[in-house]
Amino acid sequence: MPASDYDIAKLKRAYRTLDVPLDASARSIKQSYRQLLKRWHPDLYASGTSAYAEATQMAELINEAYSSIEDAPLRYYTGTYAGRSSPGNDPPTRSTADGTEAISEEFVLTTAKIEYAVRFVCGALFGIFLSFDLAFSVLADFSGDLWLVIPGGLAIVLACAFASGRFGDKFWYWIFRRWWLWP
Repeated sequence: MPASDYDIAKLKRAYRTLDVPLDASARSIKQSYRQLLKRWHPDLYASGTSAYAEATQMAELINEAYSSIEDAPLRYYTGTYAGRSSPGNDPPTRSTADGTEAISEEFVLTTAKIEYAVRFVCGALFGIFLSFDLAFSVLADFSGDLWLVIPGGLAIVLACAFASGRFGDKFWYWIFRRWWLWP
């Protein structure tokens, strides 16, 4: 979480640069970043022109904004720029020093724990499927050591569960990128 009002203001500016709301997900931030970069990429303009200089400056601003908010640090922050859900479904908020509202830390911690638990369970299920693949390949081969199947399977389940819980989308991107490359 940002440490000061200055950091929050700097992050808000980055969100405005990428034209996304404060409650945007990391995926929508990345999508907006790519669209803006396609529009302002310097290679689209002739070198040495004023349009090229402007595109270079805009591309630098867009890259800087994206690097500071690519993991959606203000997803649970509500203020004057953030979108609101329907009345009655708003999470508990508290007032900040600059007069805006931020979602209470208890709510954010609870939500973060739930998200971690869901990612952990999904990773464990994926690990179970990988363990079955390991068990069937060892049993079908009959040349492998069968006593390694249970500890190896348990290690795979735990590794997938903790990696998914800790790294989230980066873990799944790595897994699916590898999966599509398998013959």
